[in-house]
Amino acid sequence: MTVEDYVVVSQSPSTAMDSDASLADRSRSIVERHGWCIIRDLVDRQLFEEARQEFIRLAADIAPSRRARISLGDANRCIVESGFQGGVIRVSKEFQLYYWNGMPAALHRIFRTLTRIRNELMNLPEAFGEGQLLHEGFVDVCRVILFPVGGGGISKHQDALKDDALGRNYTVLSSLSKIEEHFHSGGGWLIDKRGQRVDFDGLLMPNDIYVFGPGTTHGVDPVDPNEQISWNLDQGRITLNPYPLPGGSNSAQA
Repeated sequence: MTVEDYVVVSQSPSTAMDSDASLADRSRSIVERHGWCIIRDLVDRQLFEEARQEFIRLAADIAPSRRARISLGDANRCIVESGFQGGVIRVSKEFQLYYWNGMPAALHRIFRTLTRIRNELMNLPEAFGEGQLLHEGFVDVCRVILFPVGGGGISKHQDALKDDALGRNYTVLSSLSKIEEHFHSGGGWLIDKRGQRVDFDGLLMPNDIYVFGPGTTHGVDPVDPNEQISWNLDQGRITLNPYPLPGGSNSAQA
């Protein structure tokens, strides 16, 4: 297997995806065969560098919080996790950004692209996320996750929504970091449909989007584990992932 076996190339680079209607179908086909895929050339590389700088500035104003059920209208959250939770060991800092609070332009465009791909793969309403805040009791959360140098990571797991409430779950991600530039060892891995481990961070281009299929086992090996732990956003592994979480209230109109 080569990296090209996993790659779907956008036929019309655009954050809108309107002129490449087959993208979701082609992505789903590769995920069904291999357990994951890479979507290439859909978003301009420069947008990711802009988004990285936007996020670093935005994160400075987000106060630490505990993980809790989301109510419409909540402020953005920052959740630090270090230890065993829900059967998974993780060392990370998760920033939960909500569409109703607005987002800087580049970060917003990337998350809208990731969200729309996810919605098409899972047959969710096109507007779920930004325009339609609630769907079946779920809120779409724009997660930015830092796995810090000094051992940041997450043990093997599978992403699954409670009771499969939204159907078969596809996890759609991208990265604001690059191995050998922002960290040097550790990083993302998965088990493909052949049962083979794939260490994928080194396969990704700076503007790639990648998708895990339902039931794909994956994790993040400790990032630069021999370094002193640092939560500095200028280094470490930073992942973007829109993800539905239970929530909703009367504090805002859906």
